[in-house]
Amino acid sequence: MLFDRGISKAETFRKLDQEDKKFITRVKQNRKYHIIKTNEIIVNIGDKLEIISDKIINLYNKDHQKINCELRLIKALNQDKQELLFLTNINYLSAQDVAESYKKRWEIEVFFRFIKQNLQIKHFISHNKNGMMVYIYCILIAAILFTIFKTTNKLSGFKIAFLESALELKREIIKDIVVFCLRRSKSCPP
Repeated sequence: MLFDRGISKAETFRKLDQEDKKFITRVKQNRKYHIIKTNEIIVNIGDKLEIISDKIINLYNKDHQKINCELRLIKALNQDKQELLFLTNINYLSAQDVAESYKKRWEIEVFFRFIKQNLQIKHFISHNKNGMMVYIYCILIAAILFTIFKTTNKLSGFKIAFLESALELKREIIKDIVVFCLRRSKSCPP
């Protein structure tokens, strides 16, 4: 599971760990914890995130009591030298892999923001898994077709390109309807 800072209760993290549900999340800078052990940092040259620490910790709850659940806290600096804290119960990944996994989650967020804002998709039509998958595939196909149209026509920006693609699609549909009707009228006797 990858999720943002919406979950912050230490007890929730303990429960996820007890249920063997693997997770990666970010936590706030002022999060209180007790350090159990410090892991060695493996340096990856050329990455956008610089890992500065990798520790095994116990979190404190809102009553300032230590929760008996060993979690991993990874501190990193981004390109702007802002400190990011990642919390996970996954021990077999390197600190860099944990940070990269969280980054992929962010790319998914950006994609959904794109389809909501630009493609005007606000709600799922279906609420079962299969219906949602079909809907997402249709959205992906539409996004790919739009990107191809935009690239082929050397268009920049979004709104004008989207309007032009919609107008072009409308012209093509009308043209196909006219051709279909002409063929049909020729095949049918008067």
